[in-house]
Amino acid sequence: MKYFAEVSPTNTVIRTILADDTETVDSIKKIYNSINFWFETSEALSGQRAAEGYTYDPSSGICYSPQPYPSWTLNSTNGSWVPPVPKPEDVGYELWQWDEDTQTWVDIGYKE
Repeated sequence: MKYFAEVSPTNTVIRTILADDTETVDSIKKIYNSINFWFETSEALSGQRAAEGYTYDPSSGICYSPQPYPSWTLNSTNGSWVPPVPKPEDVGYELWQWDEDTQTWVDIGYKE
């Protein structure tokens, strides 16, 4: 099975579909009667699989999720968002959450 994503003219992913391995971008466009841009998406192809609401960067061919916090920057190589302070390493059962106001990671409790 393969995943395909449809992209609006503003480079926003508007839907993703799961299709048979025999399908191609051209066949998917025909099936959905779509004039929009489509591409095959997977973690292996672009670092992460596209999802509705993600942005497609045509120059790099990657998709990325909406920015989680204003202080985070985009890693344009793999489409991941990078916090200004690295997340602490887990040494037990911490559950870390980013606090944008203090620009720190906060241990919010026990993780099973």
